[in-house]
Amino acid sequence: MNIESLLDSAFHYYPDDFVPLLQHLNKCSNQLKLSTPDKHLPLLIFKPKDIYLWIKDDGVSDYPFLFTDPEEILFILYQHLSTGEAVYLSREFPLHLTTEQIQENIDKCLLEDDQDGLKYWVRLLKNEGH
Repeated sequence: MNIESLLDSAFHYYPDDFVPLLQHLNKCSNQLKLSTPDKHLPLLIFKPKDIYLWIKDDGVSDYPFLFTDPEEILFILYQHLSTGEAVYLSREFPLHLTTEQIQENIDKCLLEDDQDGLKYWVRLLKNEGH
């Protein structure tokens, strides 16, 4: 997988609500790097139906948060990329999620009424993070 082909194919693969995010990623492609999930944050995770942002803000939480809304991801990335820092891309989720990290994401989905995200995290919790 290379970044250029990933972004090119993403325009055809993801729904229209991802287009502004993908356009911004194309503009900032020199700041995008490939990574394995356990190595770097922030991490954009390209899965078959969605793009996720896995990011940690020490001022907010001890654990990273997973964002699923394309507009939220764009807003956060816009701020992060404006610092000149890199964003890493992967097709895999981080491998070592604690129960607390999963529970925080379940709580976030409940607050945002994100049913699809909630189903995903509850299923992950039942499988003990694996």
